[in-house]
Amino acid sequence: MSEVFDVIQFGIITPTYKRARFLPSFIENVRRQTYSSWTLTIVHDGPASEEIAETVSQSAMGESRIRYLETPVHRGDMGNGPRLFGIQNIAETMPTIQYILFWDDDNKFFPDALANIDQAIRETGNPDLLLVPITHKWRSLPSRGLPLRALPMGHVDTGNLCVKTDTANKHFAKSQHQSDFYHHDFYFYRSICDDQSARVCLANIDNIGCYDGLRFWETIRWKVWPRPLQIYDTKFMRQIRRLIPRG
Repeated sequence: MSEVFDVIQFGIITPTYKRARFLPSFIENVRRQTYSSWTLTIVHDGPASEEIAETVSQSAMGESRIRYLETPVHRGDMGNGPRLFGIQNIAETMPTIQYILFWDDDNKFFPDALANIDQAIRETGNPDLLLVPITHKWRSLPSRGLPLRALPMGHVDTGNLCVKTDTANKHFAKSQHQSDFYHHDFYFYRSICDDQSARVCLANIDNIGCYDGLRFWETIRWKVWPRPLQIYDTKFMRQIRRLIPRG
């Protein structure tokens, strides 16, 4: 029988590495959530960074729900090391956290994102893995109409995953593929789905936000530009950045 939660406590894990420019907007985005039972754990992929620590401190403005951690060494593995570090820390020090979300520092979420996820969890009977829709470039992920436990690579992303803390702690470390950091979110998803004891559900809600939504030029391109050919897509932003330096 599924657990019954009076109030669902969310633990948001955000990996970062030398990207202080995104953090103030991202933290403010989380602070504006209408749902209040959350903790944000920002994990810098070590070594220690005074700039990142200071940016988090200033942006948090004394908010006790926002924490900052640093991994002992730099992993450089697309945020997988910081995510694992955050999962283990939450499992050891924050037993009241029931669900973990992986929100990257350049994601942008609607103010009612957590409230809608809370509703979806209750409607689906507190699953071990809830797949939550998020806009990714020109489409919504996860892709609908495909077998929920067998989505192909590229049809699910880290931002889609809302996972019970004990399930995340059980599957995250063993699903890491050291030779393929880029698709770790897919291997994590499949590791949970291959566990027949785990309940996997799809949230019946609209998109909760936009992957890479805090990246200005990428967002503009996705909103106003027709979907380009593959070769054009890979070179477009490179040319834009040459013409318009970050300022």
